[in-house]
Amino acid sequence: ASDGKICVELSDFETVAAVTKAVRENRYAHRLVNGQGQAEFSIFWNDAETGLDLKCRVDWFAAIPVDIKTTNDPSPEEYARTCVKYGYHRKAAHYLAGIELFNDQPTPMVHLAVGTKAPHVVAAYEIDDRDGDNRSLGYRQWRQTLTDLARCYETGDWREPHEKQITSLRLPGWAFSQELYQVGD
Repeated sequence: ASDGKICVELSDFETVAAVTKAVRENRYAHRLVNGQGQAEFSIFWNDAETGLDLKCRVDWFAAIPVDIKTTNDPSPEEYARTCVKYGYHRKAAHYLAGIELFNDQPTPMVHLAVGTKAPHVVAAYEIDDRDGDNRSLGYRQWRQTLTDLARCYETGDWREPHEKQITSLRLPGWAFSQELYQVGD
């Protein structure tokens, strides 16, 4: 009966149903994904600076494109950490580069962060990754990644910089404060 189909655990299916319901019941999320638009919209283009062929698939392509993310904690503080940890700011820069091929002006992109645990909180975020000079961290890191990738294709050398040399590694500041909390003999 399941030939050619993907089977999921009942608990996973129930979580997906609850998350979907939470998105539909959140007024901002509902407005963003229930208007004119297209789900899973694929974009293909060539990057003029590196010559690389690029692609992305936008979860919901509309006047305001949407990227839907599940997360343990969709609160602003924790989701900001999640964005940095998983590079969502770089992904947004990549997606926006493709999306801008369809728009005459810069387009905002919204992340719908949906909690994976009941009550499945839904938050809508426009990621602001600009520094004090109004430069996008995600865009800078994305451009550097494309430059590095193009260099790897050109040279055939796919090693990381730390694989090519002996690197001095400085321990993070928090490591030094740990000894303050050690219990002595």
